[in-house]
Amino acid sequence: MLVGEGAYGLLYILATTSGAYWAGSIAAGSALLAWGCAWRFRDARSILAAVAVAAVTAVAFVVVYSGDLLIWWSS
Repeated sequence: MLVGEGAYGLLYILATTSGAYWAGSIAAGSALLAWGCAWRFRDARSILAAVAVAAVTAVAFVVVYSGDLLIWWSS
């Protein structure tokens, strides 16, 4: 979620909040993912699955919050 929020912030609301804040959000999310993978998983397949789920979640966050999907459901 932090990575998606940071990406959304950099893409859509950078004019109102510092880019350092959004970059920090991305860095924190990435660090938590790396820590979680190092702490919990030992095999490459599990790590790749966690990274893939995080990437899909981040993209979904940006798509939904940018309004594209919200318009589909409101009509």
